[in-house]
Amino acid sequence: MASGGGEIWITWAAQTEAYPDEPSIFASHWNGFVWNPEVNVITPDSIIPAGGFNLAVDHNGQPHLVWTGMYQGNQDIYYTTYDGASWIRSIQINVPDGGEQDLDPAISVDSIGHLHVVWAARTYGTPYGYGICYSRYDGTNWSEEIEISTPDDLGDYRARIVAGSTDNVWVVWDGVDTTGEYHIYTVRFDETGWSDEEQLDSDDTDFDHHVWIALDRRASPWVVWVGSIQYGAVNLDIFYNRYHQTGIQEQMATRENAFFISQNYPSPFQNSICIQYELPRSDNVCVTIYNLLGQEVRILIDEHQSAGPHTITWDATDNSGRKVPSGAYLLRLEAHTRQAGIYSATRKVCVVR
Repeated sequence: MASGGGEIWITWAAQTEAYPDEPSIFASHWNGFVWNPEVNVITPDSIIPAGGFNLAVDHNGQPHLVWTGMYQGNQDIYYTTYDGASWIRSIQINVPDGGEQDLDPAISVDSIGHLHVVWAARTYGTPYGYGICYSRYDGTNWSEEIEISTPDDLGDYRARIVAGSTDNVWVVWDGVDTTGEYHIYTVRFDETGWSDEEQLDSDDTDFDHHVWIALDRRASPWVVWVGSIQYGAVNLDIFYNRYHQTGIQEQMATRENAFFISQNYPSPFQNSICIQYELPRSDNVCVTIYNLLGQEVRILIDEHQSAGPHTITWDATDNSGRKVPSGAYLLRLEAHTRQAGIYSATRKVCVVR
């Protein structure tokens, strides 16, 4: 589903009587009064939809659809739009070299109507997995596709993109590193070009995937994904990270450049644990312990602190002074100033009775 210009569009895949073995792509939209009848946008006549599709709507309410199509064993990326009367014939926007498997595209429209598309691509015969590719439509032509992720791991998948302006484009994806661990990565395009990719999630979480990104009203991105705080755990949780503007410079709120929490010790622990962290500037700091349900257990500190290293301890009791039961808990540190905004980091600690 996507909205823009007062219109809401939805797309979905379904099989039909005419094509019972292959999916077709349908669309419908709400014009402010009624839902218009569904339209069969893509039929699997010669090119079969296979590998994902995504929709974006510009400020005029015009929808733009990218989708994966399979033809003679090759998967490629196609684009179509609704011109007010009908959906135009799809065009291929990736390089038609016949040697790649391209899938799961995503599209975003920036403030001046330019289109930005990313997808996962794999060249047959290469030793690595998928990489993330990008192309832009400037109103006249599609740019040549470029690879924006580093293809030196086991694969980068399911990229998502958001464009506030032509020079404020963010891409996120979930990837698998050489050890088989899932992580969330991002790159940004601005007036200086594409940045190096950066890991957003913590090494303390596991199976991080299904990532989404959106811009707030200040054009700063927020990223959410699914993951687990326990390795191999069946239960999954929702995590987020955000980008903070700090005057002229902007920094991602990660432990590397916001503040640093060292490895807690001992862990697991029985009676008390030492928590060490370092602040890059004078901040209002709050350190809170939560259980795995997200319920507050103990506020350790809530005060203004100077820049530099700090150490506090938790004696495994709650706010009422009662000992907490054995299990895993979340230690969350938040630091905030009027100039820098809010930074946060979360670590897992384990109590053993």
